[in-house]
Amino acid sequence: MLFLASIPKSYSTFLTDESSSEALKFLSEFGQGVQLRKVDTAPFNLAETSTTLYRISDASGSPTFQVVHPPKKSSLSSQDAFLLDHSAGTPHPTIFVWIGEAASLAESRMAIQYAQQFLYDKKARITSNRVQVTIPIVKMLEGHETPSFLEII
Repeated sequence: MLFLASIPKSYSTFLTDESSSEALKFLSEFGQGVQLRKVDTAPFNLAETSTTLYRISDASGSPTFQVVHPPKKSSLSSQDAFLLDHSAGTPHPTIFVWIGEAASLAESRMAIQYAQQFLYDKKARITSNRVQVTIPIVKMLEGHETPSFLEII
């Protein structure tokens, strides 16, 4: 018997039993010919970990989404919202959304939508299927940054 408490927090386990009648009943709900695909167990290449910072701004009158170099804390501006992509080559992929104190209402509201669309677009661009659309998006306000965000940026 497998107890969830015995699984380390940084791992997840996917168990299948396609031979039982319950599994067949479950799969029949999806229609004929349903095939379960193998779980991608290839290790992440931590040497390829990269972090990219994007500015979300409407200062010009229309929303813009552009890369900011370098991705450092000093690159953040209170007048805008930012998206920090920390999803490549890391065992704990995360998208951080940072909202500056003086960011406009539109920037604050649109930041999460930009983050979600960013993940979908990234998956469409990369053919390896290694991009997870279900990675967490962490939203924070200026002055209330998470320790992991501060460590990464």
